[in-house]
Amino acid sequence: MNQENDNKDLSENEQARVENIKSLRRLKRLISVNGVVKDPLTGMALGKSDLPDGVIIGNKNTRVFYNPRTGEIPIVYNNKDNVWTTRNGSMESLTNDGAYWQRNVPDLGQNIKSHVIAMVAMGEYDTDESLKLEVNHLNWEGTDNYYFNLELATRAQNIAHRNLKQKLIENNLWEDGMKVNAETAAKIMANWN
Repeated sequence: MNQENDNKDLSENEQARVENIKSLRRLKRLISVNGVVKDPLTGMALGKSDLPDGVIIGNKNTRVFYNPRTGEIPIVYNNKDNVWTTRNGSMESLTNDGAYWQRNVPDLGQNIKSHVIAMVAMGEYDTDESLKLEVNHLNWEGTDNYYFNLELATRAQNIAHRNLKQKLIENNLWEDGMKVNAETAAKIMANWN
């Protein structure tokens, strides 16, 4: 099936999500490790950093930075001393429904959900096949973009994951701090009586 036919099967929102991912994938990724910024393909040092370990995404002097340990995505820039640093007051904002963090990506001039930026930064959306998948938050907290709380899942798995939380609450089985991956949630929901 060609891409034009694939896009006909997608909703307008889904098409926009896929286009955002493709746009992000075209931006250069750099890694910040132990105070040094490197090209991840060559390992060549490109400058210094006062950032924690993480991934810088963008083509301009001002870019976004993903910290996989905290899930935060501030704006960073390369200062006159060739040191990558965080821009003051550059944190994310909540989506209109308050369910997710979003970030304005300077290279793209638009807001993109932070969990999508995180998965692109970490290479999870590097294949065209992965574009069919959505980001799922294992702990059901849409604002928790810590890398080990995120996974790619099918739409059906993501819906089953959301429905599982509701079932757990309805049956007084819910406990704060629970985490379940989407594949397991789909299996549980398929067998729920």
